[in-house]
Amino acid sequence: MRLFKAKSKKSDFWARPGMMPTAAGEAAGDHAVKARRWRRLVKANFIAFPFAVLALVMVVAQLVTITGAGRDDTGGDGVPTVVRAEALDTVSDWLSSKNPPLTEAKVIGWDGATKLTWPDTTDKKDRTYDVWVAHVLVSSGSDLYRAGVEVSLEGASASVVGTPSLDMIPPAEDSSATTTNSVLWPGTTAVSAPDAVDRAVQAWAQAYVSGDSKKLTTVMADPDASHSYLPISGVTRATATVNGAAYHAYGRGKEPDTSVLMVSATLSAERDGLDKPAQITFDLLISDPTTGSARVTAWGAPGTGPTLSPYVNAVGAGAGDSLKSPTATASTSESPTANPTATSTPTPSPTPKKN
Repeated sequence: MRLFKAKSKKSDFWARPGMMPTAAGEAAGDHAVKARRWRRLVKANFIAFPFAVLALVMVVAQLVTITGAGRDDTGGDGVPTVVRAEALDTVSDWLSSKNPPLTEAKVIGWDGATKLTWPDTTDKKDRTYDVWVAHVLVSSGSDLYRAGVEVSLEGASASVVGTPSLDMIPPAEDSSATTTNSVLWPGTTAVSAPDAVDRAVQAWAQAYVSGDSKKLTTVMADPDASHSYLPISGVTRATATVNGAAYHAYGRGKEPDTSVLMVSATLSAERDGLDKPAQITFDLLISDPTTGSARVTAWGAPGTGPTLSPYVNAVGAGAGDSLKSPTATASTSESPTANPTATSTPTPSPTPKKN
């Protein structure tokens, strides 16, 4: 009798038909391996990404620092910003100090700076700083001054040497004092204005500032009776100065058209309440300038002389009838209009140009 039951022989588990690898199983196994690899890669990226960003930020910051250290912080004129600021602040403090050089003076602008060069006799190792002479514009009442400031620049640090200087700037010449030989319009040759032209300009100026539309229309001598012209008003007295004159541009070897003359004129208009006359400049077109019947036939803004044509400023008949009690002030517009009360002024309707 056997005490122990003998083990039965069993077939190998992996040799069973159900345990044999199949094509689908092998494919699933390969996919699982690839999936594990991708999961590991994603985890590694999540861990490494913050460190990569930090490293990138550090590199960019280092590049910005290096670039900024090697770049001159200058304005558009090449003057270092720190020099400009130091000069402006110094002059401003100087003018507002307890003992100012001028009364009620103020800084009105920057006038540039010049860098002084080191002499050739000095060693390069001694040239550790630069010296700039800056200029600041200062006004006091109606006078204009230029303040000079010496600024020492060493690296990024600037300091002022001594106290500013002060020079008065001569007053600019009157803009109306244009010589008759100047070229006022491109391609033209300046000529002298005959006396008849000067008389025509004076007559037009008086009519233009009179505020009387009929008077200006009469002076214009427009052959079209349906036209009228609008003056300005509020001027007590006006005188005209001829700045220059020229015929329209003409080709080389040809003669100019002397039937019309372009004139630049400045009106000195006086008004009640004004300390000085107002200066108003126009381009005028003079018809028949070489005859005794010279007259102004058009006006416009400075520079428009070549584009003017006779009677281009005309408006419809009766447009100026309401200008019996004008209150408008002088204007420099190309087609001046009166400015009476809003309830009585009709809107002029321009008529076609007549050449």
